[in-house]
Amino acid sequence: MDTNNNWLDDSDLTIDELKMVGLAYQDGSISLAGRYVFPIRDLGGHLVQIKGRADPSLGIEPKSLPLRMKPISAPADWRSYSHMNYLYGEERIQSMSESYVIIAEGEPDLLTLRSMKLNALGLQTNNGFANHAYKLSKFNKIYICLDNDLASQRTLLKQLVELQSKLPRSEVFNITLPKLGGDDIKIDINDYVCKYGKTHSDFCDLLSQADSVFDLAISSWGPLYKDNDVFSKLTSLIRTKQGDERRSLISKLSIATGKREELLAFAVDPASYD
Repeated sequence: MDTNNNWLDDSDLTIDELKMVGLAYQDGSISLAGRYVFPIRDLGGHLVQIKGRADPSLGIEPKSLPLRMKPISAPADWRSYSHMNYLYGEERIQSMSESYVIIAEGEPDLLTLRSMKLNALGLQTNNGFANHAYKLSKFNKIYICLDNDLASQRTLLKQLVELQSKLPRSEVFNITLPKLGGDDIKIDINDYVCKYGKTHSDFCDLLSQADSVFDLAISSWGPLYKDNDVFSKLTSLIRTKQGDERRSLISKLSIATGKREELLAFAVDPASYD
């Protein structure tokens, strides 16, 4: 779509009609301006999303952008075309026989995992994956593998904790992609395999090293993840643990978060922590 609205002069559409379906914002600007627009369809041929991919020469970020604006005429329970509503490949979930699933970021990463015969689904954006919890309850283990850039990592722990809270019978893990190109070079799953030549065996090693929600909280608590809502959900998860496991988590989280007194409230024998 052009970055200006001149094309509307040759169209039967009006700016108000574009606003009604989410293709224009309230100020009249085009939501997917400067992008090639692709319809996203499920296996049944149903339109489930409209996605824009930026022309590299325009330097627009993010490069990939799903239609995300709620149309002004939408009902309160509106779901169609929502970027939070569709996982690439979700129509295959019921036929998946594996007990695990990997949630990747975007179509290329999903296709790369599928080419290695790994059970995977794809996100349309790097956040909001906890909203898909109701689709994932059949899996015993859920691995989240996002790009290793700051934008993807900023809300990671919060989303992981929320997903784990919604799926208490499943185990949720985070796969951290190594910074093979240097600290400032973002890589994704597609880069990991296609650019750096990593194999199925290499990725399985990453699966075996994946961090649980608690592992990630303990190792990375700080300015990036300092969030009272996250801490509250973590304490709720501690209640599901018993014996030595609960004791160990309370001790480690006390050191990592500096919230010893709050955590001792969930200890069976708080006096023994002195």
